[in-house]
Amino acid sequence: ERVMVDKSIQDLKDEHAKHLRLICAETNAMAESIRSEMTNELFQKEMQIQKASLKLSQATPEKEKLVRRTTQLEHESEHLPTLCRQSVKVVKKKSRNGFQRAKNFFRR
Repeated sequence: ERVMVDKSIQDLKDEHAKHLRLICAETNAMAESIRSEMTNELFQKEMQIQKASLKLSQATPEKEKLVRRTTQLEHESEHLPTLCRQSVKVVKKKSRNGFQRAKNFFRR
């Protein structure tokens, strides 16, 4: 009877060890799956960061070009009132000359 009890105890220990090995294997498999998934997500995020960084580096010269053009246009717009006044003077002078020529033409 003692042998039977010892055998039952050993069977229980073996069964318990078997369950522990299964649990460890499942846990390791889940951990590996999660690690793989996280590594994949991390890789994707790094790729997104690289793409964004590339876009930013490409956008910076374009932005600088736009800033220079804006500054140039602002500078040119400062002279517009003067140019308008000069244009009006030229138009008035030409129209006066044209009027004088027409007047002289009809006098003849």
